[in-house]
Amino acid sequence: MIHINLLPVRQIKQRLRVRNEVAIFLASMGLLTMLIISVAGGQIIKVNALSSENKILTAKKASYQPILEEIEKLKKDKKEQETKLDVIKKLKAVSQVTVRILDELAKIFPTNRLWLTSLRQSGNTMDLAGVALDNATIAQFMQNITESPYFSSALLSQAQQTAVAGAKLKSFSLSVGIEPPRTNGTEPVAENK
Repeated sequence: MIHINLLPVRQIKQRLRVRNEVAIFLASMGLLTMLIISVAGGQIIKVNALSSENKILTAKKASYQPILEEIEKLKKDKKEQETKLDVIKKLKAVSQVTVRILDELAKIFPTNRLWLTSLRQSGNTMDLAGVALDNATIAQFMQNITESPYFSSALLSQAQQTAVAGAKLKSFSLSVGIEPPRTNGTEPVAENK
């Protein structure tokens, strides 16, 4: 008996090849899907872990906030105290400079030949007005001022003859530059501002 193969072999082989390709495609898609799901699951786990860590750190930060506020307050208080101390030091130095300047002025003042009628200090200048017996006394007083370590200059603003108690005297106005004395020969004690 003879068998005739009426089955289309080529078509069957082609169908098997297509079925194998589809199976391989579906298997690879399944593997790819599983891989994506596992990576996504790992990322979700990481995000959840980081989120919980972030909550813990935020809670810690919130617990430290009062301490940080206290530190900022202390820094502000320290700065205010330093400012107050600086002002006190400057005032003390300025008051000492003014006393020293007046003392120096009293030392170089020619007695019985010159009288001051006004004295006004403003910043690093002092305006003097007074009456002298003659121009030579005014000139000597100005020279004594410029030779003093407490004064930098003496400028004559005005000098004119005036009568006081029937005597002809010289009234004058001086502008004197104040040079604060130096401590240890390096820095001024303070500037009078």
